[in-house]
Amino acid sequence: RFHRLYGPVYAQSDPVVVHITTSMRNGRPAFALWWGTNSKRNCAYALESSATEARAGILAVLCAAQLSPRDKNLIIYVASEYVVRSFCYWAGDNETMGWSCANGEELRDSIQWLAYRHAPTQFRWVSSKSGN
Repeated sequence: RFHRLYGPVYAQSDPVVVHITTSMRNGRPAFALWWGTNSKRNCAYALESSATEARAGILAVLCAAQLSPRDKNLIIYVASEYVVRSFCYWAGDNETMGWSCANGEELRDSIQWLAYRHAPTQFRWVSSKSGN
């Protein structure tokens, strides 16, 4: 089922790594992507106050998929178990149910961008207390 969602792999390479972090400050969620020191792809965005930190995490993955080279392996480090589970465990069921889950549209769009990539994507959960 995941092969159908994410599609085949056409390329393998040394990985490109991105670290994603999310935050909630004064009721406003935000996310940041860190690709490395002085990378032009490093970015941060604040969302509208009605959004959630979970939505920020899903949108951060969408942003990473859009900014990463399609033919390079992508490793996404993220401290959100929700993000990892959304893409690695729940995506198939959510697709079957027509994306009627929380953040369904954002999740669907993110998966379409990941499927557009030619190289594999890996999600790696890191503890928010690990200092990574």
